[in-house]
Amino acid sequence: MLISDPNEISAKLHAAAEDGSLPRAKRSLEAGANVGSQGGLGNSAAHHASYMGRLDCLAWLIENGADVELKNGFGQTVISPAIGFGRLECIKLLIEKGASLESENMYIGKYRIEIKLQNVISFQLPPNVDPYGSEGRPTRKSEALDREGRQA
Repeated sequence: MLISDPNEISAKLHAAAEDGSLPRAKRSLEAGANVGSQGGLGNSAAHHASYMGRLDCLAWLIENGADVELKNGFGQTVISPAIGFGRLECIKLLIEKGASLESENMYIGKYRIEIKLQNVISFQLPPNVDPYGSEGRPTRKSEALDREGRQA
């Protein structure tokens, strides 16, 4: 059965990205899916791949024109769910592909995401290196602050 509704084809691309099925994603794009289409809550296929940690699908979507700065209905870019769910490899890929860490509305609010980012980045840097530069934020997980600003 041939699907001709562009919304239905794009929905299949979103489902394939969420499931991590690269063959299904490719078939959906060949059938006419729009790689930048936004479904429920404004999420794109790249948002779905990001929050599920589907690195291969995410890389393929970006290669095929997915916008890493596209915002969903909550103002979250594609990197936001990767950060919120701790998808380190997706975070690395998105940063390499130009994703900004300066989003106004990251996954659960900017303050919490900065702490999550700090925890992720601290695994890659020596403990005395400040990944934020001279802004005075904590440099080690043990120095991170909780949501109320107390030491964690």
